[in-house]
Amino acid sequence: MKTDLKELRDMAFDITIDPNNSIHSASADDVVKVLNAYISSYKNFIAVKLKAEEKSPEEISKAVTEAKLLVVNTEFNSYHNSLAPSDYSNFSYFESYKDDVLDTDVDNYGQLQELIHKYNKEELYAIFNPIFSATSKDYSLKVKTDAGERKVKKPTQSFAIYFKPSKKKEVKEDSDKIFQIYVQSKDLKTISKKDIIYSAELEHKTYPYSIDRITTQDKLIFLNDTIHCNVEFKDDLYFIGFDDLNINVWGETRKEAEEAFDFTFYSLVINYVEEDDKLLSHDAIVLKNTLITMIRTIK
Repeated sequence: MKTDLKELRDMAFDITIDPNNSIHSASADDVVKVLNAYISSYKNFIAVKLKAEEKSPEEISKAVTEAKLLVVNTEFNSYHNSLAPSDYSNFSYFESYKDDVLDTDVDNYGQLQELIHKYNKEELYAIFNPIFSATSKDYSLKVKTDAGERKVKKPTQSFAIYFKPSKKKEVKEDSDKIFQIYVQSKDLKTISKKDIIYSAELEHKTYPYSIDRITTQDKLIFLNDTIHCNVEFKDDLYFIGFDDLNINVWGETRKEAEEAFDFTFYSLVINYVEEDDKLLSHDAIVLKNTLITMIRTIK
């Protein structure tokens, strides 16, 4: 199917480099760096999609090599490019790329939850890291799609973990070990060895994350009851989940995962508990009410 320049411009996404220098002119190096970043990100995105469709390595390699972005419009007042795919067979991937990558707020918990159900951490790193690397203090980078214009930025520290691939770590023997133990006793004060009916050493720190308060830099949130969150270790990462609030976070260490959980809980409170019901959907109101019943006080 043949397309003309107008059709390509209609579907294109726009990249704007807004320099901070006195002559308001983007350097050639910056232009090349930004364009290469989006080319790399787009090609990696197509590779991820084709792998999910169980295409052969040869098919993936061929498709990625042939995947090109065309510059279909250029303006030099704050260097501006419009990019569109050269191959019609990639148009559906291109639209998905705009939806899943370009229109995603990397500091929005809800949008990130949608992403991590579609892509694993290595895939997210391959797709997003080229774009993050193209940001600079020397210019402001913006991208525009049908959904509107967004400033391109790196994620804040609390959300950066979502875009990092797992690292293989050398396992070090600790002097203390962690055991999971089941006991049968009238109370925990008089436990003896004969009361232990089951015990097993935990390979990782996967005991529940139990908390009765959330501490952040801005607020201290006291809960009515202690909540117990499930902790798992897989793919060299700690995962903490709490189904009642649909929270699922991860970290390279248990401490990082706990901090991610606390920040996510805090974000839900800020975004829902303190928001007017008129501005919330039905599901959001249900979530807000769940949070309210859990929280005793906020200081």
